[in-house]
Amino acid sequence: NTETLTLSSSKYLEGAISTTKDGVVFFEKLFPVGAKSKQQIFDVLKMYAEKKISETEELEISRILSDSNDTLVATICEPMYFKKKKWESDSTLIQYQYFVTPQDSSVSLRIWFISYCYEQGRAYGFNYKAEEWITDKYALSKDKLSLLKLPGKFRSKTIDHITGIFNEIEQQMR
Repeated sequence: NTETLTLSSSKYLEGAISTTKDGVVFFEKLFPVGAKSKQQIFDVLKMYAEKKISETEELEISRILSDSNDTLVATICEPMYFKKKKWESDSTLIQYQYFVTPQDSSVSLRIWFISYCYEQGRAYGFNYKAEEWITDKYALSKDKLSLLKLPGKFRSKTIDHITGIFNEIEQQMR
């Protein structure tokens, strides 16, 4: 698709998506230990995951996979809206692994193993992994100065969605 999406911010362009050495897309936030202990931070992150899971119980995919003193692993599947108005809506289901681990002086939240389930009831619906849809290779124009229309829409909304998750958690830390 040669159609491009022009955005005023470079936060969506080249280098905006991190990958592991194995090519897995991830977003990571470190929450430093300070006014709160590692356990208090861990508990906030666990409560946030439980809240997300309870909000999407009808999807039956969202659940805690592992919970111990040093890690929390959950699978979360939730709607991600591109457009939401009273009379019109465009959304996808985004599924990801929510991985919490204490570090030396912080607690890490990594969101990875991201996939999308889009327009499944229609002939043109699809399932994609983030690695084959929102990376620089697939979502950027050849000159890397703009986003391709459909994968760019997913890329920018994924960045915004996960940034929103990190911001919500930071608010709860206060």
